[in-house]
Parts: sequence; structure tokens; C-alpha cells
Amino acid sequence: MTLSRLGLAAELARRHGGRLVYDAGDIYLETTAYVGLHPLLRAWLARLERQGARRADRVVTVNDAYARLLAERLGVPSPLVIMNCPPATERSRPPARRFHDQLGLPADRRVVLYHGGFSRERGIEELIAAIGAVPGAVLVLMGYGLLEDEIRAAADRPELSGRVFVVPAVPPSELLDWVAAADVVAMPIQPTTLNHRFTTPNKLFEAMTVGVPVVVSDLPGMATIVRETGCGLLCDPTDPGDIAAAIREILDAPPERRRGWSEAGLAAARGRYNWERQVEALIAEYGRITGRPW
Repeated sequence: MTLSRLGLAAELARRHGGRLVYDAGDIYLETTAYVGLHPLLRAWLARLERQGARRADRVVTVNDAYARLLAERLGVPSPLVIMNCPPATERSRPPARRFHDQLGLPADRRVVLYHGGFSRERGIEELIAAIGAVPGAVLVLMGYGLLEDEIRAAADRPELSGRVFVVPAVPPSELLDWVAAADVVAMPIQPTTLNHRFTTPNKLFEAMTVGVPVVVSDLPGMATIVRETGCGLLCDPTDPGDIAAAIREILDAPPERRRGWSEAGLAAARGRYNWERQVEALIAEYGRITGRPW
């Protein structure tokens, strides 16, 4: 739903006796798509969002930091937090080396994975600049988006030959199996917007679910979870050298330390960061606002 339609949805809910839940997956006016708009247009959209949110029966968002910001900006009670975690999964056997098989990589080559949208400010350019300082590793960029042609051109540069690979996105039902085939999942999202600073991207929880250590931006949203769980390392996302150092630290760590990161992510995913746990609160809230069990 666009911000300009939120008020219409609220009016339709009022007329027909329905209930309206505003699912704010981002701080929309602080995303790349909105921050560059004319101030008057942003002010108009902010007013529309505020009016619509106040008419909603509940506002839902994806992390605690977003909830605090939305409560203040929209003038609503603290939104319900439902994190975008995948279902819990149990894996009884080592993951298949899918990237090695698909790309013909030597058995000892380590895989650094970025998966998701190919757009600016996600840290893709910084990862490409960093991978040359990570011996014995390749960077796999899995996804699609506006930067794909630019990324492929970079991968074809002589100095990156055999170091950067671009592969298409896979069906959601297969995604975790592919993520499990990586050695590190990296997400050096850039601190360019308030929304980015507090984001907790799906890929963080996906890596935790399959026990792959992560390298993430030292920003308030992601860093809080990584520090709390111990599932990986933080980096300065604007510095390819620091990104490379964090990746090397994980790849070159003794087996017991690598197991520590992996087991920490798995334990957190089985405990709090899974969809089964998250959906309990959502279903309970639907029951509350509709007055009937779900």
C-alpha cells in the first residue's frame, strides 16, 4: 500500500465495518525512494501517513527501533513488532556445496554471499571492492535488480576474474538451502538513510536460521542483534578494508570459533528469531482487534 492510499483504506474500513492494520515494514519517508523528494511533498505524505495510521486499529512493524520511531512520528501507541524471520528449520546433514557445483569452484574455495536486491546503498559495491583482500574466497551476488548490468561489468574486470560471480535469485522454497551453502553471509548496508541505520533485513535472519556466520554493518538495527546473539562480526560498511578484515577473521578462524558463531545463530533462530514465534503475537492481535479467535 502506498502512503497516499492509506487514508482511503482507513475510510473503506470505517464504511464497511472492517478493521485496518497498517503494516509499516520500513520508515517509508526515510527510505531512498522518499528522502530526495521535495520537502513540501514529503510533508504532505507525512501528514497522510500520520492521519491514516491514527485511524488504523493497529500499526505493525518489523523491529523495536522502527516501533519507537513510528510511535513518535505517527502519534500512535507503540506498534506491534513482528520480525521478518523464516520458519525454524532442522538440518541433520551438512549442506550441499551448491555454489561450488554450479560455478565449478575448487573444493577449498570459500564463498562470501550477498543475496537480495541489486540496488545502491546495500553495500554491493563495497563488497566487490573488498573481495580482492580476502585470499581464497569468492564473492557470490545472488539476486536481481537495477544494478545487475553494472555488477556484471565489474565482475568481468581482469583484476576480479574468478573472484566475483553473479547468479540469479532462487525460489523462496529453495533459498535457505542456498544460503546454507555459503561460508559467510555479508550485508554491509550503507548508513545513508535513517531507515538503513535501523534496518534488520530478512537476510540476517536467513543466515542465522541455517547457521552461517554473518558480517554486517555496525549500525543500530543489525548490530544490536549480532551483539546479542554472537552470530557474527560487525564492520564499518563504508570501508572495504574493514569489511574484508571481518570476512577474513571469520574465514580464517579456528574451527571451534566458527562453530561458535554458527551455533549462536542457530540457537537464536530456534528461540526467538523464527516465524512460528513471531506469528503467535500477530494472530493474537488479530483476535484482539476483531473480537474473535484466529
